[in-house]
Amino acid sequence: SVMVSDGQRMLVAPAAAGDEATMYAQQLAAPVVVGVNRARSCMLLQQWMQKNKKNIEYVFLDDAYQHFSVKKDFEILLLDARAPFDNGHYLPVGRLREKDYTRADVIIATHADGLDAAAQLDFKKKLPAFNSEHIFFGTHAPEGIFFHNTELVDQQAIASKRFLLAAGVGSFSGVLATARAAGAAVCATREFNDHYRYSSDDVQDLFQLMHAQQCDALLVTTKDWVKLQPLLTRDPDVPIYVLRVVFEFLSQPEYDCLIAVMKKKLLTL
Repeated sequence: SVMVSDGQRMLVAPAAAGDEATMYAQQLAAPVVVGVNRARSCMLLQQWMQKNKKNIEYVFLDDAYQHFSVKKDFEILLLDARAPFDNGHYLPVGRLREKDYTRADVIIATHADGLDAAAQLDFKKKLPAFNSEHIFFGTHAPEGIFFHNTELVDQQAIASKRFLLAAGVGSFSGVLATARAAGAAVCATREFNDHYRYSSDDVQDLFQLMHAQQCDALLVTTKDWVKLQPLLTRDPDVPIYVLRVVFEFLSQPEYDCLIAVMKKKLLTL
């Protein structure tokens, strides 16, 4: 386990922390620890708290539903509304890590913007052993497009550019749809494997492709940006833009109800 950030500064390089942990560290004013063994990661965080006399009330574990080394107080399970159980098989044949959804305290259906009330009801019927009042719906929406992940670009400037979209993520089609929803004219794409580790040659190849496709700029995700940024030291003004994405619930009552369920459970611990 590695302490990536103390909530104020990065403690290790992105290559050692990994893309998602680096992204969290840059966006959150909270300590970030990364590690395969979640119990050891929690112990490392506890040691840091004691040493620095810090008080942390809640610890969020990312992608930990299938981990049992830590007793969790509240389990949030995310299911893709478009295919909640994919092909029904475990990794590597399918995308499931396990099939028991009943341990969850709440289930959040992602990519649910295409579901009307009837489709939401059908989704709930697919989970007969779960409390339907604890199932919530949300979607990924564009926060905006930022030059070098710092300067928000207005819609008029975005509309004047043609982008090469490059990303190494789990759902490239989802990123493409979000980029277009943000107003980006995507004239070419380059898809990499999830968690792809970029090299200087990759950066050069991307800009060659950008020029060959007559694009004006490169558009990447925040997850890709944290790995590309260290490779741009020679030319800090290269035309790279970052598509930021946020998660939104389909309605305010959905969000309010989720918070109420969480409070009810956590306050009784």
